[in-house]
Amino acid sequence: EGRAQAVCADILALPDGAPALSDGGDWCFDFVFDCQTFHCLRMVDAQAAATVYASLVRRGGSLLMLTGSMNEATSRGPE
Repeated sequence: EGRAQAVCADILALPDGAPALSDGGDWCFDFVFDCQTFHCLRMVDAQAAATVYASLVRRGGSLLMLTGSMNEATSRGPE
């Protein structure tokens, strides 16, 4: 049974500002994927973002966070 769901939400507003999930489940997942957004969030509130990421991953789950390198020649986000 397919239970995957993509959600677009303000991570700094979670969990109180979280939209309802289609399956009625809670905001705790086996797998959380972040693709190059933490580098932007850290400019706002790195500790708050890290705390929310940690709360989203179920015990024994995984967080895959793809980030860029500060040494890259090309600018890829806010400084």
